[in-house]
Parts: sequence; C-alpha cells; structure tokens
Amino acid sequence: MVEVKDLAITFSGKTIIGGLTFRLPDGCKATLKGPSGSGKSSVLMALMGFVKPSGGVIRINSSELNDSTIKQVRSITAWVPQEFGFNLEYARELLLLPFNFKLNKNCQPSQEEISGMLYEFGLSPEIIDKPLKNLSGGEKQRISLCSALLQKKPLLLLDEPTSSLDLNTKKIVTKMFTQNNGLTVLSASHDDYWAEHNDQVIDITAYH
Repeated sequence: MVEVKDLAITFSGKTIIGGLTFRLPDGCKATLKGPSGSGKSSVLMALMGFVKPSGGVIRINSSELNDSTIKQVRSITAWVPQEFGFNLEYARELLLLPFNFKLNKNCQPSQEEISGMLYEFGLSPEIIDKPLKNLSGGEKQRISLCSALLQKKPLLLLDEPTSSLDLNTKKIVTKMFTQNNGLTVLSASHDDYWAEHNDQVIDITAYH
C-alpha cells in the first residue's frame, strides 16, 4: 500500500532525510524511530503532501504522490499530528474537526459511533461536551485518535500517538491500532512499548 524509495527532504539547503526506502504492505504497522528533530514528522507530512520532497518517490496504492494524486491519497488517509487542539474550545470540535473538510463530509459519524469509540478508548461519552482546557493531554490525545478511527480510512499516519498516555492507557490504544488487520499504520514514535508491537521499526537516523 505504501512504498517510499530514496526519499530526500531538505530544509534551508540542509538535507535532513536522504535515501529513505521502505515498503508497507496492506495491514502493516510500522513506526519511524529516531531522536527529536531527526525528520520523523517530516516524513509523515511528506506522505500527506504538506512537505515537498527534494528527491525520491512516494507511492500509495501504486499511485505516485504528486499534485494530481494528492487529493486521492488524502481521501484514504487519516492523519493525527503531534500537536492537536488548533485553538478549539470544546472536545467535540476536536473530535469532529476532520469531518469539516470536504473529503470527509460524507463520512460523518453517528452519535452512537462516537460514543462507542470513546468507550473503547476508555473515555466517557460525556467528555465531548467538556472544554478542552479542562482535559488532560492524554484525554485530548485519545480524542484525536478516536477521530482518526471514526474516519474509517485504510491508511493512518500517527505522530507520537502514545506520548501523553500512562502505561495502562497506552496498552489499550496500542491494541486498538496494532491488532486491527484492516488498517495500514505508519507512525513516528519514541515509545519502545508502541514500537515493539509494530511489524516494522524504521530507524530514521540511518538515513541522515
């Protein structure tokens, strides 16, 4: 489903990623591993078309990623960035934010689907009516992850998906994503627990 070949990413004349190559078949779970600033998030953003590579090729479902295919790629991809909130006021706004975009307007989740997903992540359905300022980082992170699954996309790009979670919650979240055979998941993570439950761990430092 995802093929990256000789990917290079350059900022201000400095190459931060060079020659990155990997392949994820359908259903594969993989994580990019490396220290902060090593380019993990930039790779995810390149797959979303938010960062333009300076070299190499990205193929998703055998289609090369470019200006003419990016809309198609985004239609099958859910992305959870490391920073979430976007100056929103309520948890409901955070959960439903992706459904405001044109590509997702036809897949609005029902209240029953929302409540069921929140419950799976160990959250009370009433949490979506609370102000975001009253929620912990872990609660906000889980709401963003709930939102990603509610989009029902086959490809998920997750940036540090367990960074704000305690161990028990981390186990729940890890199981939700890694044991779902219908999902192809590429993440960026420092978390050893998350990484050891993935099919592939890609050391990004080997491509500097």
